[in-house]
Amino acid sequence: MKDMTEMTQMMTKEDVTAMILSEKRSSGMTWEEIAEKIGMSPVWTHSAAMGMNAMPKDKAEALSHVMGLPQEAAVVL
Repeated sequence: MKDMTEMTQMMTKEDVTAMILSEKRSSGMTWEEIAEKIGMSPVWTHSAAMGMNAMPKDKAEALSHVMGLPQEAAVVL
């Protein structure tokens, strides 16, 4: 099995999307709640989280923090 450092260095948008969806499911948060926490619209937040568009650095870092993702995820977003 790969160590966590190696895995985070090789993270893809698909990996980050899967982590976001997993955390969203386990936390019970809605897209509206997530969007409010990062200061963006629910539609934009959902599409960016699904990898359909890039996120500005500050929003990527905020989403990573809200969702409890590793810091490396913000770079991918």
